Amino acid sequence: METIRLGKEYIEEAIKGLKCAEASIVKRFGDKKGRELLDKISDRIEEVHVPKLNDSVMLVYSLRKEAPPNMAMYYEIKAQDKEGKEIGVLKYKLYDSLCTIHLCYIGVTDKEYQGKGIGYLLLSKMEDIAKEIEIPAIEGHFQPLGELASFSRKFYERNGYEIEFDYVDRKPCLYKRIKEVEDYDEMER
Repeated sequence: METIRLGKEYIEEAIKGLKCAEASIVKRFGDKKGRELLDKISDRIEEVHVPKLNDSVMLVYSLRKEAPPNMAMYYEIKAQDKEGKEIGVLKYKLYDSLCTIHLCYIGVTDKEYQGKGIGYLLLSKMEDIAKEIEIPAIEGHFQPLGELASFSRKFYERNGYEIEFDYVDRKPCLYKRIKEVEDYDEMER
């Protein structure tokens, strides 16, 4: 059983992991383009039109600098309405190998906006990031609870994710290939 580390040691380890992932991006693309990509996935705001709403939402891209005790540092994309109220959020982690993005959480937090394409928008923006920094796959776990179980499964499958049961972690896992890679060692160079 894994022990959850708390306090200063935990935060230092999370920051070290994050710096390794960011260093891998700079190594892969060079200093200038690597820094531009890092700026693009954190600390920016984008206005996006959502057809089902017939309106726009603001997407706020950020790096979560203060991680909760049970989670590593992560990036997030928040959807906000025009008044700045959070209506949805997606959280993901990058690993220094840059072989996958780990989807930690996605949710449309305001019931008024559920079923309007906000979840799809957040997921597609994360997939765009994966394509741009040449990460071949997205993976993650989800906890289907009650009546949301069927909805969650359909949502991921409708968006091209494969779902299997992870017998080690004892929960469903999801996976989507973003691009074909013949040689993972070649990605490291």
